[in-house]
Amino acid sequence: MGTISTPQPAGSVRKAGPVIAALGLLGALASAPLFNQQPAFEVTSLPAVPEAESPQPWDASAVSGLDAAAREEYRAVVELDRSPATPDDKARRWRRFARAAPEYAALAEKRASEWELRATRGQAVNEARQMRIAARRADWEKLEPLLADGGIPETRKARWTNEFLGAYWKSPGLDPVMARRLAAHLAADAAAMREALDALAAGAPEDAAPARPAAGASGRGSMARIPAGEFWMGSPQGVGGSDEHPRHKVYLDAFDMDRTPVTVAQYREFSRAAGRAMREQFPHTGDGHPVVNVGWDDAEAYCRWAGKRLPTEAEWEKAARGGTDTAYSFGDDERGLGDHAWYDANSGNWPHPVGQKKPNPYGLYDMAGDVWEWVSDWYDPDYYRISPGRNPQGPPTGAQHARRGGSWDNDAYRCRPASRGFLPGPIQRNSNWGFRCARR
Repeated sequence: MGTISTPQPAGSVRKAGPVIAALGLLGALASAPLFNQQPAFEVTSLPAVPEAESPQPWDASAVSGLDAAAREEYRAVVELDRSPATPDDKARRWRRFARAAPEYAALAEKRASEWELRATRGQAVNEARQMRIAARRADWEKLEPLLADGGIPETRKARWTNEFLGAYWKSPGLDPVMARRLAAHLAADAAAMREALDALAAGAPEDAAPARPAAGASGRGSMARIPAGEFWMGSPQGVGGSDEHPRHKVYLDAFDMDRTPVTVAQYREFSRAAGRAMREQFPHTGDGHPVVNVGWDDAEAYCRWAGKRLPTEAEWEKAARGGTDTAYSFGDDERGLGDHAWYDANSGNWPHPVGQKKPNPYGLYDMAGDVWEWVSDWYDPDYYRISPGRNPQGPPTGAQHARRGGSWDNDAYRCRPASRGFLPGPIQRNSNWGFRCARR
């Protein structure tokens, strides 16, 4: 069947020319930069970090009339309840008191439940904060190149900057490099925010040289001599986790310990020399930051390359205590920790360049906080029951190696010299794990 043509008025073909030309012009304009879709940025939508308030302070007068054994148990649980111990440890201790004083079992169980609720909420807080950290990192990776694009109007950059700051200025915070770059794109009337960003940006790693020089090719960095002698290892009864008991005396021969954790610059030099992959670091990381995301085998290989070794758990704890016998190297009051460590209360949820805080009495920096540190020992929660009293080397075998010191995302309790930890499950590296070396 032939195609049916609709008759066209005379002159219609001549009129179509300008229309087609106009359409062609519009197509050309649409392909021009003016009509291109401009880059867009939106912050990730996340719920706020929940609160995890502790129970009200315990009134010791709520319990009376106990026999001698129950009275001692009550004294211990009240002391632990007021300490920086974990909520789980406090709950366990209250249930132990419930068994020792059945007449107060209901009261003790109620208090244990309050601490268990605090532990559950604390876990939710940690998970929410980690989600915000991941979202902030992803959003910054999208925003940073847009801010550097000279073809994007400053008004748009200012709007994106405000949106980013609105989402992430508060917990878990910003890092100094972000602060510097964001400050350059604030609106003109945001003077107070610019001042706050400038203060934070003053700590950016490229603004200040590392406190300690990077190791040379030989791997010889700055080390402190830890004298031979005895020290108390572990925590007194009623303090700390179960793996910190029993407290016992240990004699160690003299040894040397790195004054700071191994830095990004030091580990990069090793990676190049050894032909090993450089592990991924935080976006804001500079040469003076502690290297993170390294496994135990990475740390052990670096130490051997540098002519050193990983410290034992006993060596690490003695060095961290700095010759003291208190909860921290500076005393028992955790309120002084901010002068000596980067931890969850002051870190902004990022690691910081080494050597910025006060050293301990042995001249060692960052033994508390900033990054957890690998040690040579296998982890065994019951090892202290059988540990030799002289130069202990840890269990002969195990499923995972031990870590010490706490990190930028841990509370004060985990930053105590006696606190022990390990990396559970199949994961062998973590973004808050680093190390330092020792040598005899």
